Amino acid sequence: MLTLSPEGGLHGDIVDNVKVLRAKLANIYWPLSTFERPFWQRFLWHAKDIYNTAMGNVVRQVINREKPDIINCHNIAGWSASAWNAINQAGIPIVQVLHDLYTICPNSNMFRNGKACARQCFRCKLFRLKHKTLSKKIPAVVGVSKFILDYHIAFNYFSMSKVKTFIHNPRYLQLRPLNELNTSISKIRFGFIGTLNSAKGIEILIKAFSEILHSNSLLLIAGKGKKTFEEKLKSKNPKNIYFLDYMRPSDFFPLIDVLIVPSIWNDTFPTVIIESFAHGIPVIGSRRGGIPEMINVGENGFLFEPNNPHELHALLTKFIENPTLIRDMRCNAIKSAASFSDIDEWVNQYLSLFMKLM
Repeated sequence: MLTLSPEGGLHGDIVDNVKVLRAKLANIYWPLSTFERPFWQRFLWHAKDIYNTAMGNVVRQVINREKPDIINCHNIAGWSASAWNAINQAGIPIVQVLHDLYTICPNSNMFRNGKACARQCFRCKLFRLKHKTLSKKIPAVVGVSKFILDYHIAFNYFSMSKVKTFIHNPRYLQLRPLNELNTSISKIRFGFIGTLNSAKGIEILIKAFSEILHSNSLLLIAGKGKKTFEEKLKSKNPKNIYFLDYMRPSDFFPLIDVLIVPSIWNDTFPTVIIESFAHGIPVIGSRRGGIPEMINVGENGFLFEPNNPHELHALLTKFIENPTLIRDMRCNAIKSAASFSDIDEWVNQYLSLFMKLM
């Protein structure tokens, strides 16, 4: 396994019996720091990330040393399109797994000015021209959701790939026993967990919940974001809304009855939904990205259109006025989690795919 590191040269260790090689990122800063960079630095970072020759050379070095038969690429942010070129020049088959929209948009989310982008802007086209060209040489592409695969194909990426398929990302989770599910519900506890930013739709959720007239409900929000954005959300001081800062999912889910995933951007395959199902908690999710592939309407949750705030308000009210819906959906939620937790089947699908390319 080859991944990035903020420091050192090429170094490695063993993690869970897997050899992990870490390479220092050759760019102007480490992108995962909490420090917010000025525009000019972000621009230069992304410009260098179009085709970072130094990172391509690292890939060549590792290929020469490890001599792999096939390479399964996941997130190539930081490695840039030069990683694909280095692998192709070595004559090794590539399976590219699409987790986000990085190969189409430098920001990886196709989200700007408070809404999902319908098309590539000039900067995205310019900064991703190399990726689009080299994607034609990728023999196999896998989306973690059908949505993300179809989205790339619609933008004419991976147009020459022989294999184009999707394999839902699984999560190994301990399913909550049915006899531990709470059956007495007096006050409905809605919940949100994740990064606090506009793309996640947290403002839509707070607005919809604030307009509910019923008093027998509350909203728990777990997560952190940029300080100014957090302060803006908390300054509204809405009634029955509680900010819990960062929490581990295993600690958060027992506190809620219904999870809300109100993403405005095309969330590719939010595994927080699988975690919610594993705890027997139904989900209200936005009709965006891969979310509709995870929710069976009326069985383990509901979907809403984020551009129509009345839909979310109506679904929140629906649960408040009919708490038996939660009890009815809990068993279905756990069954849904089981279908997304089959690690063996996931491994077999990838092994079958690898064999086609060998």
